[in-house]
Amino acid sequence: MVTAPRDSRDRRITVRDVAAHAGVSQATVSQVLSGSRPVAETTRSRVLASIKTLGYRPNHLARALRQQKSHTVAIVVPNITHVTYPMIARGAGEILGPLGYQVALYDTNGLRATETQIVRTLTDRMVDGAIVFGYPLAPGDARILQESRIAIVNGNPGTESSPPWDTVQVDETSALRDLTRTFGAQYKGPIAYIGGPVDHNTAPRREAGFRAGMEELALACEPRLMTSAPYTWAGGRNALAGILEAGLHPRLVVCANDMIAIGAIAAAREQWLDVPGDIAVTGYDNIDAAEMAVPPLTTIEASPYEQGRAAARLLLERMTSTYSGPARHLTLSAEAVARASA
Repeated sequence: MVTAPRDSRDRRITVRDVAAHAGVSQATVSQVLSGSRPVAETTRSRVLASIKTLGYRPNHLARALRQQKSHTVAIVVPNITHVTYPMIARGAGEILGPLGYQVALYDTNGLRATETQIVRTLTDRMVDGAIVFGYPLAPGDARILQESRIAIVNGNPGTESSPPWDTVQVDETSALRDLTRTFGAQYKGPIAYIGGPVDHNTAPRREAGFRAGMEELALACEPRLMTSAPYTWAGGRNALAGILEAGLHPRLVVCANDMIAIGAIAAAREQWLDVPGDIAVTGYDNIDAAEMAVPPLTTIEASPYEQGRAAARLLLERMTSTYSGPARHLTLSAEAVARASA
């Protein structure tokens, strides 16, 4: 095996160097970088390892001029401060980065006008692809992107329809149904639900999952034990505090996300209630803070990192024309993570 040149600091590492190091042809290295043709996974892994070892950096300007591509991918999200979206971007970046793509993150702040503004910005900057994550891509915005030949993947769109572009999402309804059924059967007593904001696209699917779980338990959803809250610690704390102050005492509280759940645990502890001895609490997302909560939170692993990787793979196939068929709609499963809160 050829080692890295001693003068690698003084000259640019080339495709020829990578090919020699990996023991493959220059054409194979180019195919791995561009995704223009399928490459055996073992060969692809060897080439990527050589790229990392040698510190190869593609000449993006030359490639862009030659191929009329910017080798830039945009990831557009509704709230850049939400803990799941950086994980989406990291997952996508780990697929796209080694192939020479730059990933740019855009925040719409949940505003419809900003969504369209960003779409027009992407066409002006001639990005090769866009992963729109966390909200349904508007047909008008999709048309603008498609007319500019920008590949599209809509991640977690929050719609039951099947749009004519690729999508990736998690089966939130089934996940909440299974969690509600499993833990509802363990705790005998009233079951409460704290859902997300009524205007958030994930809220209806997660509430539908809770209702389905209750139905499978042959239990009625008590309206006084069902409420909504912002996806925040304060939202969860205030929501459960309101339920408890009304004289209601649920045995289990199913929450639509982890921050709500951690806030609900705080409200329970303020009333000197033991979790889970007096009241059990579950969440959704499995953010880092879930494991650090006191007690550690039982929740659902939504795998945002894997969602990002899956979206990037679909997008890469579109950008490199290795797939040009009908829209693909990929649904990932989500599993409960049992900890001490329930």
